[in-house]
Amino acid sequence: MTTTNLADRRLTAKTDAAPAYQARRDEIIAAAGRVFLAKGYRAASFRDIAEAVGLDRASLYYYFESKQDLFRTVTGAAVVRNTEEAERIATSDATPEAKIAEVFSKLLDSYTHADYPYMYIFLQEDVNHLSDDPADPWARKMNSLSRRYNRAVTRIIQEGIDRGEFVVAGPASVLTKAIIGMANWTHRWYRPGGSLSTDEIAHTFTQTFLRGVAR
Repeated sequence: MTTTNLADRRLTAKTDAAPAYQARRDEIIAAAGRVFLAKGYRAASFRDIAEAVGLDRASLYYYFESKQDLFRTVTGAAVVRNTEEAERIATSDATPEAKIAEVFSKLLDSYTHADYPYMYIFLQEDVNHLSDDPADPWARKMNSLSRRYNRAVTRIIQEGIDRGEFVVAGPASVLTKAIIGMANWTHRWYRPGGSLSTDEIAHTFTQTFLRGVAR
């Protein structure tokens, strides 16, 4: 079978979204997550993923074009969801304080549960090094989404400042980096099944950011 025919079959199967095809894709995604987590994105191979799911490598191409395609499909969808969620929160009628709490909650849930381990792995990798092409459209899209996310969080903080609810020592944009940095750093120490739940971690981050630690 030629590469073109295989790509056409893959596209047709995606479009039809047959339950059996989607179920197998989900199984491959889960297995790939385990492989990436164990070996790292760069060290993992398409063959490793095929073996983890019990397929030969040739069969795996029916579902994904490459290791890169698989990784990007899953992480890209998660980044889009996170960005749209932050923008929704920023424009909601909730108070700035409640919005900050929800931002932490949603982001940590994505990293540790909803999109685990893909977002976890995404944080470990440098998006700019996941392609040899410096003008890679996917990497550029991810960076664009990151900027949108930052703007949404900055909008929340600035709203709190404008309403007199937040008293800050610097620009809202700097505090945005502090919030995202607190959440992003969890990939260095968080493990599922640990002593703290995602909600407890999100609450700790929220209260530390909003209240500080000094009496």
